[in-house]
Amino acid sequence: MSDVRRVGSYTLERMIGSGATGQVWEATDGTGKRWAFKMLRSDLADDENIVRRFITERRVLLGVHDPHVVQMHDLVVEGGQVGIVMDLVDGGSLRELLARTRVLAPETVASLGAHIASGLAALHTAGIVHRDIKPENVMLEYVSDRMVPRITDFGIASTLDTGPNAAANTALVGTPAYIAPELGQGHRPTAQSDLYALGILLYELTCGATPFKASNPLAVLRQHMDQMPDRPDDMPDELWVTIAALLQKSPQRRPQSAAQVADELGEMTSSLRGIPPARVWATPTGERRMTHQISIEESPTVHNPMKAQSLSGWTPPPFTSPNAPVDHGRSRRVPVIAGVLALCAALVIGVLAVALINGRQTAGTSKTQAVTTSSTSSRTATTSQIQTSIVNHASTIVLGAGGQVCGASAPGAFASAATGNSITSCPFAQAVRDAYAASGAAGSDTSVMAYSPAKQRNYTMYCSGQEPVRCTGGTNAVVLIYSSDDTVVTQ
Repeated sequence: MSDVRRVGSYTLERMIGSGATGQVWEATDGTGKRWAFKMLRSDLADDENIVRRFITERRVLLGVHDPHVVQMHDLVVEGGQVGIVMDLVDGGSLRELLARTRVLAPETVASLGAHIASGLAALHTAGIVHRDIKPENVMLEYVSDRMVPRITDFGIASTLDTGPNAAANTALVGTPAYIAPELGQGHRPTAQSDLYALGILLYELTCGATPFKASNPLAVLRQHMDQMPDRPDDMPDELWVTIAALLQKSPQRRPQSAAQVADELGEMTSSLRGIPPARVWATPTGERRMTHQISIEESPTVHNPMKAQSLSGWTPPPFTSPNAPVDHGRSRRVPVIAGVLALCAALVIGVLAVALINGRQTAGTSKTQAVTTSSTSSRTATTSQIQTSIVNHASTIVLGAGGQVCGASAPGAFASAATGNSITSCPFAQAVRDAYAASGAAGSDTSVMAYSPAKQRNYTMYCSGQEPVRCTGGTNAVVLIYSSDDTVVTQ
């Protein structure tokens, strides 16, 4: 065939993809085994500094072994050519799957997300930040009726963006629709930057579109920095909480690690089973996604011929936590809910408004107005399990069924704790109270990490700023923190 060429010991038989950094070929080695061979763009291969960095980082790049990562097997430098030899994954990309289905069922989103996060955990452990997580860079491998996602193109952008001339070589690497806010502000990429991109990816898998749209890449970056994503009406609460945590503007407020995200997503798959896919989210501009790049264009998508596969009857692959062995039992950890600040603020305003209106209507009869807050979805019991009574600026607190008073650490504000439901223990509530008091952010919306003696692990809790402070997270835990002068009534 006229297209056949040799590089090192590999025969490049046909080009199966191309993109910003080069071309991807299907290749065979001397034994006839098939590989994906990524040939770097000629101007990159001609740069001695880039070639030297690839050689220097070869051991790191080749040392990543994880079932959810497309493994790199060899680095070929021959004359003016640089090639990276990888597993050939012929199930197509996640982008190609979305082109057929547009949206995926929440259970499938959580399962795929858990596996992708597990792959990211392996990369981050090796010191590699991917920098361009998106559906094009997630390949799919079909094993029987199982669909296994595998991250590809890792290490390339980060290798190009090292050394004294990094800024001149790459400027801002990534796809604007998935770029974390801090990268648009000139900060160096971190593992938390990858987690932000994962949040965008999960959002897109759930509702068929990325959350931020604009007519040019810079406007998209500005939205990442300034705007909170809208929540589609039919996105399940538990999945939204995880996505909202990943999409926090501050890297410090996102989950601590990809392994934590993998655990959270893996644990929620069973509770999402049977929930149908959401409606395709109609974006303001009508665009499905942004594919523009700044300085480096869109990374390649490998197009391998395959028959369209139906997801009906497909069973998500069993999830193995990167933190295994851990016996999670019935636990389903819910992460930081910082991404729903606007929703929480609206809820508080609504509660205050109802209380004031009721107060005017029943003046002279009672100063106590009990307001019940309930979830808009029957899938999550967290917000419906607690009742809050507002009396004289929240001086009286009514606990819902199963709630209990856990005592005060000392007189004063933010010193007392109570549980908001029957599944939250007092020792954990007290740990949350102590962590909140020690955070230096008492009186403000913040997230804290607290240790559960019962589960023997740390959980992230999101806490509202106004007394009584309401902290939610963990395994549907609810903790109230209030002043020692407040009155608590249990039902």
